[in-house]
Amino acid sequence: MEDNKEPDYSWWAKADSWSFEDAALPLHGVDPASCRLFGHTEIPFWRTEVHRTCDLLKSISWKEKYPSLRAKGLHLLAVVTEAIKIIPCGSSENLSG
Repeated sequence: MEDNKEPDYSWWAKADSWSFEDAALPLHGVDPASCRLFGHTEIPFWRTEVHRTCDLLKSISWKEKYPSLRAKGLHLLAVVTEAIKIIPCGSSENLSG
């Protein structure tokens, strides 16, 4: 399922909305397309840091913090803004780049 290919950040940035899984994977340098099965993104079980990031993203009150995005789902700028706050610096698997 996963091929360890770095995500095409330019392509993924064009998405109008992201699922929690699609948002968490690129933050850790994993291409969400490499984790797709039958149209649904599955985070590999051994990617514990990605699972933690996904859980943290799910805990954010998106509708309250970003009311203008209420009907559109997660958006790139909102995800990156929140990720900077929640992903611990110094983690071996934190934001790639």
